Amino acid sequence: MAPEVCRRHHPHTRDRGEHATGRRIWAAFALACAVWVGAQVVGAAVTGAPLPNPVATLFAADVTGAGGGTSTVRALAPTPASDLVVRVDLLSRPSAPRAVLLRDAVPVARFSGGSVTVAVAPGDLLEVDATSYPQPLTFEVVEAKGLSEPAPGARVTTRGDIVPLGRVRLAP
Repeated sequence: MAPEVCRRHHPHTRDRGEHATGRRIWAAFALACAVWVGAQVVGAAVTGAPLPNPVATLFAADVTGAGGGTSTVRALAPTPASDLVVRVDLLSRPSAPRAVLLRDAVPVARFSGGSVTVAVAPGDLLEVDATSYPQPLTFEVVEAKGLSEPAPGARVTTRGDIVPLGRVRLAP
């Protein structure tokens, strides 16, 4: 009689067999996820390769980080094959992962490592989107290979907005 009274007052309760089965399924799923993540971490530690980013692999290839080192920034949109490159550094803090470099209003790289290098084409409009950061962030064009604009040394400061770096122009 007691279980019927309990179900009448608490219709969400189940008998112990159904509840235990559901718990076992979730526990098996959690264990499988933990094993997969552990295998990724161990594999990366053994090979020295960076951990895979399943979301970023849906988008374009890597763009190199500052100095072409081992830290890479995943491109968010396809990067054109070009010898024209622009490197932009974040000066005001070590990183700002929600700040994005835009090429023609399309996100192409995040400032997760504090510096991004992207391939560009003449006429591309480069902008910094720091709408996620209300505090001032300062960015500087450090390298503009083969370009007259944006020029190396050009600085912009964002205050929770999108600020243009300039339209890409070839060097004469």
